[in-house]
Amino acid sequence: MPAPVGAQNLAMVFATFRRPHTAQRLVNSVREYFPDMPIYVADQSEPTEEMRDYYARQNCEVVWMEVDVGVCASRNAAVDLVKEPYFLLCDDDFFFGPETTFDAALALLEDQRDIGVVGGRLFDVHENESGTNTENRFWELFFSYDQAKGKLVTIPVHYFAPDPKYAQGIEYFECDAVMNFAVFRRDMIDDQIRWDPQFKSNGEHEDFYLNLKVNGDYRVVYSPGIVAYHHHPLQPNYQKLRFRNHGWQKFLDKWKLRQFLELDQGIRVTNMVQDLMPYATGYQEFYEGTPLETRKQNTAAGCLRLSNVTGRILPAKSRIDTPAWTSVAGRLEIGLDGKGGCSGGSWQKPSAKTRTEPKGAILDTQALGFEVRYPESYEIGVDTVCYLWPRLEEAGIQDLTGVELYYSVVIGFDYVVWLKPALPHGQKVFSNQWNALVINLPPMKQDLHIEVVVVKDGTHLFSTVSPEISCTKATHRLL
Repeated sequence: MPAPVGAQNLAMVFATFRRPHTAQRLVNSVREYFPDMPIYVADQSEPTEEMRDYYARQNCEVVWMEVDVGVCASRNAAVDLVKEPYFLLCDDDFFFGPETTFDAALALLEDQRDIGVVGGRLFDVHENESGTNTENRFWELFFSYDQAKGKLVTIPVHYFAPDPKYAQGIEYFECDAVMNFAVFRRDMIDDQIRWDPQFKSNGEHEDFYLNLKVNGDYRVVYSPGIVAYHHHPLQPNYQKLRFRNHGWQKFLDKWKLRQFLELDQGIRVTNMVQDLMPYATGYQEFYEGTPLETRKQNTAAGCLRLSNVTGRILPAKSRIDTPAWTSVAGRLEIGLDGKGGCSGGSWQKPSAKTRTEPKGAILDTQALGFEVRYPESYEIGVDTVCYLWPRLEEAGIQDLTGVELYYSVVIGFDYVVWLKPALPHGQKVFSNQWNALVINLPPMKQDLHIEVVVVKDGTHLFSTVSPEISCTKATHRLL
């Protein structure tokens, strides 16, 4: 068995872009459960004094990237810093819990030298009016790639009956791709196997694992006992960048694909990657289009032949109308009692997790002082960040359990946002360091004020209003 998780064998790597609050949430959770784990960060945000200070206090090694250079270039830069034999890849909106452990992953990598990647299990955290719940996410895939025909199909592992394997008493499942929560063998990342920097977002994940399948020598496996949590905070400006679609076209072009079918999701067709098309589109074009045309037809320049069977063509940049129905991917089994149900092993079924929050120390709120740093200006389309420093003399960095933060936005004499929660799920407030607060401003090109309010257990502790914050033109055009 490997040595316990620590500075000698496992590091964590993540890239981040304009989400300082989620980056802090992730790092804080790592330091809570693995205080000595090395952390390597590639940050493609605009550098700030507060985040530089935060990373230094949390003993993170950081490489500041060009703004919006992309997740692939950032991951490569962070991995290049890794000196440990294994590294954990995370996204910046993950966080650890008391169940998180990597002993099984390290045991597999030590015992099975041909395993290069051990993927773990993520629980998505959902917030709604009735509270918070968690749901098991599934994204473990097999790839079926036919370059000559220009087709790629990704098949969820749960389309097959579970076929577990064992090493050192640990159960694992072979696959071709896992989620971004995975432990990697450091020496498998070389000039051939790494993330392609032409991808900024979308397509990069499929590209990495398809490259590993076609050109690599290592196996990819899934071990469901390795657990973490995933939560997307509401951040509309970030989401616009996250869902840029040109990465999908780059992926299709690179691997000479005309169509990419994701079972359980839909299909992407070259030059029309804006949205996943439902399976029913293919069914309709093949079998319901009339008249059936079996002779070869010439396609006009600038058009795409959607089906050689029905003869339907579209301008290359057109979007297909969504059919009135969609097909459902899945398998059914009929029992002896005549009742139907989904097939598959119990390991694949969604399950809920109840998280146990650790208790923090009892604080003397009278000894707390606060400082808030506001930006001097903001840009339309770019999330605004404020930083809160809770000062607790001679206490070091300490979890301020029960502290809640709210913000309001004032334009003129009117509140346009009133006491909105400033922390995403799972983010805690710590003393004696900068805590990032991402402010979702309304899309109004006007100067404004931001008010930050600190509350603990229903008691008002502190509030402050910023000087006037001016609206400026965007300084970066992100593609």
